[in-house]
Order: sequence, then structure tokens, then C-alpha cells
Amino acid sequence: MQQIMIIFLSLIVGILMNICSLNIHIFKEQSLTRRETFLFLFLLSFIMIAYQWLYKTYGYTIKFLFMALLFATLTAISIEDYRSKIIPDLLIIVGMIIGFILIPFINNIYLLDHLATGVIGGGLIAIFSVISKGAIGLGDAKLTALIGLYMGMMGALVVILTATFICGIFGLILLTFKIKNRKSTIPFAPFVLLSFIIFNFV
Repeated sequence: MQQIMIIFLSLIVGILMNICSLNIHIFKEQSLTRRETFLFLFLLSFIMIAYQWLYKTYGYTIKFLFMALLFATLTAISIEDYRSKIIPDLLIIVGMIIGFILIPFINNIYLLDHLATGVIGGGLIAIFSVISKGAIGLGDAKLTALIGLYMGMMGALVVILTATFICGIFGLILLTFKIKNRKSTIPFAPFVLLSFIIFNFV
């Protein structure tokens, strides 16, 4: 029964993600293009596999719902960051509100610690953004605050530092092969998502 619930949840989240993030209208009268079909199936499979893995890690618990929500939010943010270089405020705000509500119901997670991590982490990145004159975006500060709220100090440090390292290596490769120049920007959210996956699934 629990497995059926997980599959049902991942299907709902995957379909909503396709409609909202990829602007794929699965209920429109016209048939989907090949590109839309591929993106729809890929994202749906991605969500389903991730949710099954999270279920094996955390069981059918509030912690599972907590991490599943963060995964879905990071996926949606990554898609939008890649497409438009924007981290949507709405996703950050909704994610924080729901996370704030769920934290008190999770064993061994203390709301004040996670809240302080989010505020301090996001605040530090915001300061670096101002100092660097926009080289680090304020959107990354909001994303760091979200990660801090959900994962606490140690988890947030591991995820953000790993994401920064991978992003740096990727940037060097692009510069080496002259695909990008020093003034080019690279969306950071997809690397945070990748780091989150490594943190939970490896």
C-alpha cells in the first residue's frame, strides 16, 4: 500500500512539474511534440526514481515527505534557473513555509537550528553578492537559505560546497574549450540539485 502511495505521489508531482516548469500542457487538444513527450517522460521517470530511492532511505515518514518536497522544489528551481537564469521567489517562499511547518514533526531536527542556518547562510551569500557586484546572484542567496532551512548546518555546508566545487570544475571545462568566457554566467541551482542527489543517494 505504501509503495502504491509513493508511486501515486511521484506521478502527481511529476505531472505538475511538467505542466508548471516545462509549460507542457498534457490536457490540450493537440498531441504532444516529440520533444514535449521526451521531456515529459524523462522528468516523470526522474521524479519516480528519486522518490523510490528516498522512500528506501527514509521509509514512509515525515522525513521522507520533507526530503521529497525539497527534491521537487530544487528540480523546479533548477529547470527555471537553467532556462531563464532566474530563481523564482514563489518556489522559495512556498518551500520555506511548508518546511517550517514540517520541521517540528521530525525527530532530531530542531527548528531554531535549521532556521538560523538558513538565515546565516543566505545572509552570507547575499553579502558576497553585493561585494562581488552581482557575480554571485541574490537568487543563490535565497537558494542557500532554503537548503539551510531543510538540511541544517552540516548538510547545507556539504551540499553548497560540493555544488560550488562541481560548478567550478564545469566552468573551467567550458572556459578551456572556449564554450563560455569569463563574463558568462552559469546557473547554480542545477549543481545544488546534483549535490543534493549525491548527498542522499550515494
